[in-house]
Amino acid sequence: LESLMTRTRPTAASRRALLLGTALAALAAMPGVAHSQAFNGTPATQGGSVTYNRANPSGPGTETVTINSPQAVIQWTVNAPGAFLPNGRIATFQGAAGNPNYAVLNRIIPNFALPGGGGSITLDGTIIGRISAANATPGGTIAFYTPNGLIIGPNAVIDVGSLVLTTLDPVFATTGVFISPAGAITFQPNPQLPNSTVTTLAGSQITANQPGSYVIFASPGITHGGSVRVNGSAAYAAVGGATITHNAGLFDIQVTLGTTVDTPLVHTGSTTGPASTGAGDQQQIVMRAVSDDQAITALIGGQVGYDAPLSAAIENGAIIISAQVINSQVAQAERAALNINAGNFTSDVTAESSHDATVQGNIAFTQDLTVGAPGNVRMTAGAGETISVGGNLLLTSQSSIANHPGIDRTGGDV
Repeated sequence: LESLMTRTRPTAASRRALLLGTALAALAAMPGVAHSQAFNGTPATQGGSVTYNRANPSGPGTETVTINSPQAVIQWTVNAPGAFLPNGRIATFQGAAGNPNYAVLNRIIPNFALPGGGGSITLDGTIIGRISAANATPGGTIAFYTPNGLIIGPNAVIDVGSLVLTTLDPVFATTGVFISPAGAITFQPNPQLPNSTVTTLAGSQITANQPGSYVIFASPGITHGGSVRVNGSAAYAAVGGATITHNAGLFDIQVTLGTTVDTPLVHTGSTTGPASTGAGDQQQIVMRAVSDDQAITALIGGQVGYDAPLSAAIENGAIIISAQVINSQVAQAERAALNINAGNFTSDVTAESSHDATVQGNIAFTQDLTVGAPGNVRMTAGAGETISVGGNLLLTSQSSIANHPGIDRTGGDV
């Protein structure tokens, strides 16, 4: 009799589920909410095969995009600037059954004109990439292109296999292929909008946690104030056009056109990842700013590098930073300035400039630091500031990207 009278108290999880169900029901009852898709745009498949479920499959403000072919291209037509994916909306990309390694290029094309250009597209909701409907493991290579400028808002959460963010239109075939078998993506110049930028705001979170993943930013201007966490490699290419190849954890960046943005690369956020598991798990963080003949400045700080190495015998990834003016001699006025300022760098750092490089402020380098520039190399800690290097330090006037005929030249200040 006693057992029949015993009551079971609801668990915290069940109470949360009840509250969530009540909230979703309330949202569904609100006019216009239940029928809102995640993306504020109209999709059309330009290559490959795609299935769209825009009928709120997981509740109000959600949609699911299923990629049926190995690669696909979607054109999204947007009729107004602003939040293409507003805060609170959730978009899920998934592979069809038997298509776990899919890649999809989302071309977000503004169908409007603003005085003086403008009209950046904002992603401020949640983007999920998973292997399939039956397998919620993060997966897929998800790419977003828009010509006017791309902003990752402070509420954005992106959890995918790999990610590409660009304002340079990738070349693609009618079959939907935009990544070559060798892992190359060709980013075409954007002559109408040569100063377009990709910006991540503080608070945004980008995660690509599957082994061998990658994150690529490609744009004439890049400002990263958010968070990137990648179990693999990341590339920030501030250029006007390039072909970027990712293969076995390493990047090859072939620049076809330099940027015309004065300060094309700014990193104040974080780019981190798990430690390498061994020789077969190559990792690198590449930050590269290149102009053809215009003076540029790259500002690098924040948290950069991989977690503490699993053992002293394992190379813990590499950080490669460069600023280059291709057609400018060492003594010319059109100079590249690479400035590394307040931050924490947890892997080996190789920093090069075609002209000048400066390390200044409160900075911690956990491992080796090499800085090379044929003009001036300066390392300065002001009052109350500390620069620490946990490994070897090399300051040199030699730079592999300097525009000079040989190794004999007049050095600057060290």
